[in-house]
Amino acid sequence: MRIEVMPNQIWIDIDQPKITTEYQPPSLVFPMTFNHVFSDRSTLFFLNLEVKFSEIKVGSQIFHLELSPKIRSETYRLEFALFRELLHLIESKKEEKKESDITWKLSIKGKIYQRATNGALVDERSISSECEFRTSISEWKVALGLENYQFVLLPNELLDELETLRKKWGFWKIDDVIAKFLDVYKGERVEISQQFLVTLYETRSIRDKLAEFADKSANFREIRVASLYIDPTGAEYLIKMLKNGVKVKLLTRSKVDRKAHHEALNVLKQLGAEIRYDKMLHARIVIFDDIAAIISSADLDSEGLNNQKQAGILTFDRIVVRDAITFFDKAWEMAGKSQS
Repeated sequence: MRIEVMPNQIWIDIDQPKITTEYQPPSLVFPMTFNHVFSDRSTLFFLNLEVKFSEIKVGSQIFHLELSPKIRSETYRLEFALFRELLHLIESKKEEKKESDITWKLSIKGKIYQRATNGALVDERSISSECEFRTSISEWKVALGLENYQFVLLPNELLDELETLRKKWGFWKIDDVIAKFLDVYKGERVEISQQFLVTLYETRSIRDKLAEFADKSANFREIRVASLYIDPTGAEYLIKMLKNGVKVKLLTRSKVDRKAHHEALNVLKQLGAEIRYDKMLHARIVIFDDIAAIISSADLDSEGLNNQKQAGILTFDRIVVRDAITFFDKAWEMAGKSQS
């Protein structure tokens, strides 16, 4: 596909995108060639590029390039990483739309200038263009690692239930859920002692697990929490626990210059939470009695639970939980009762 900026003088050629699995995660690659015909001036490209599938944003890039008078064209491979969770979202949307092939929408916006030999900018043009490209189902299956898979038709209600279990159990794929059921059918004892949790794109399993434990918190006696930062988003779960009569011990950073952080602490104090401060704190842990612990990179704030890319483990392993309690209790004893 060709985008003419100045007909027959400045243009951009865009080849059919390919999905490469040379590295992990797979990438969607757009080969783009930038062209001009001038021998007495440079051409400068300042572009914003964005790729979408349906309403799902695949990625965006800011691209700068200057073509000198001696160079008539340059080709670049603009890559957009297809993380596993993003692949899952695209596959889900594809099934919802009943489409086999994948249609990508590439949006290109920005400014294009020309620079004379004396350095002065002699021309300015705007560009705003949108292109569509299709990826075949066979190439898509390679990207997903599905060459050895077959498609199975399942009722939407069953798929919804499997998807709910996938998120609840912390699995990446629905076939992991089915594999667990097969283990049960074979008579094997199935225990999920650990789950991998994330904040990534639309999956917020760290937050979801906190919400699940908060809903069941009437069964707990004490919650130990270590979090550098906290705001009303994260405090919401601790507030629910406090209102259920649970003892909450919160270990956090001292001298934090965030208004939302102090607002959340004030509310928790009023509801009876015990709070201590440690300027060297870097751990993020939530421990539920001696039953379970969430050990992750996420703070109990909106960024950590909703926006940033975070990861961690939910464990029910008694030894690991016990060790987490030992760590917390030692840090608690060393922490101060005031922020000074």
